[in-house]
Amino acid sequence: MRTAIEAWAHRTNELSSMPGVRQGFVPFAARWPLEITVLPHRQIGLLSETSLAERSELAVIAPALLRAVGTLDESPSPSMARI
Repeated sequence: MRTAIEAWAHRTNELSSMPGVRQGFVPFAARWPLEITVLPHRQIGLLSETSLAERSELAVIAPALLRAVGTLDESPSPSMARI
């Protein structure tokens, strides 16, 4: 999970530096019956602006949340991670 988070942070930074590319975040606009939003304790513009400690914490939280969602129902829950 840690490697995936680092890759997402790196790619977010690359995309944001491209001319004409704008990224946005709209919290509380759920698109799925069950949607969980994980937010940092401080305002940031890009995932690449998080500290190493914050990314390490996310690497622990993300799989724990996915496991917890998987236990809510007897059948497997579809999941999608978007960071």
